[in-house]
Amino acid sequence: KAELERETSRVIGLRRLLSEMFLGPVRMVRDYLCATTYIGPLREIPGRGYHPQVSPDEARWANGLAAWDLLYTDRKTDLMEEVNDWLSDENKLHTGYRIERVDFKEVPVPSLFHQIFERGVTEDDIGELQELYNSLHSRSEIALRDFDKGIIVAPSDVGVGISQMVPVVVGALRSKEGLLAIEQPELHVHPAIQVAIGDLLIRAVRPAPETVHSD
Repeated sequence: KAELERETSRVIGLRRLLSEMFLGPVRMVRDYLCATTYIGPLREIPGRGYHPQVSPDEARWANGLAAWDLLYTDRKTDLMEEVNDWLSDENKLHTGYRIERVDFKEVPVPSLFHQIFERGVTEDDIGELQELYNSLHSRSEIALRDFDKGIIVAPSDVGVGISQMVPVVVGALRSKEGLLAIEQPELHVHPAIQVAIGDLLIRAVRPAPETVHSD
């Protein structure tokens, strides 16, 4: 009789209701925490020859490298444009830098391409050089443009503050649901820029309203 009573529609419904009341909120908290992005206090500076990881890896946010990976794979450039707006705008972070994707052609040494230049280029070499140039391997890197000096520099060639700031900016601006946890976002950053970082975090919590155009 007890076994039959446990299988009645009323008991089954009550069991499901209690499950949703107690386990439902726990599942929601679990799913929300699984979507958490954590950026640690000491973000790693990409060194020379740094090869971004193309496939996303949320674990790399802890040392900040996932931010550089994301900028590298952002072929639509929407994210990079917004990041650069915050980095360069005088009313925002105003760092004097912007991020750019730089393309390179690699010349192997020794190679026929290299040998032609070693012995001296002649007019007869132009056609062959064009073919050799087209066959060279291409690679891309994420670099920083220094506005004051007008040059492209590697992330490892600038102040620590800039490299520490980029993961914070990218993490705050990227489109992703969930909690963003940043430990010491102001580390190695000038006090004047720390205020702008506060504005950035407000922007992450409360996105700017869409512009309404009137006819």
